[in-house]
Amino acid sequence: MSLKVGGAWSKISWFPGHMHRGMRLIRERIPDIDIFIEVRDARVPISSFNIEIDNVIKEHRKDKIVLFNKFDLCNKQQTTRVIQEVRSLGNIAIPVSSITRGYDFSSILKSTRIVKTEKYKSTGIWLMIGGMPNVGKSNIINSLRVLSKGFKNNQVTVTTSKPCQTTYVNGFKICDEPLTFLVDSPGITLPSINSKEMGMNLGL
Repeated sequence: MSLKVGGAWSKISWFPGHMHRGMRLIRERIPDIDIFIEVRDARVPISSFNIEIDNVIKEHRKDKIVLFNKFDLCNKQQTTRVIQEVRSLGNIAIPVSSITRGYDFSSILKSTRIVKTEKYKSTGIWLMIGGMPNVGKSNIINSLRVLSKGFKNNQVTVTTSKPCQTTYVNGFKICDEPLTFLVDSPGITLPSINSKEMGMNLGL
């Protein structure tokens, strides 16, 4: 991020150890993943895009679903334009709110069927979820688990307003039909943020 010191802007990098570990573990585990679920904050749909994670997804040629969380709080007209741009690149993009009623989380599980489920009757479909800190990944995981058959009212991930509560990579089952597993990952920032606007957006 950028900080004004003595009339000049000085770049600040914030990339603690667990984020280094998180990126390393994402690289290690992504070859076994079928689909990556990227979560962004709909209020800052461009600034919350992590190109470092996206480069890993592209390197391994994985399908991607982009969730724009907190859509109930954003400028819908502006964020919808970004969603349309993401879709124009061939990605599935879904506006959601993990804490507000009226958003269809079942569409996320339906979207995972872009992978032929017949191939995964025994091993299941493997998803990985990731994004910047505090975009609402944990709430999304819990919403998906609650929707899934056999997991009613079973919160599996601690949710908090504080960022960086997930500091490891963990996997668990979220659905039986189709059999689906989800690998969580820590919120990861960019190692260096050069844009003052992006740094201010993420700071806010």
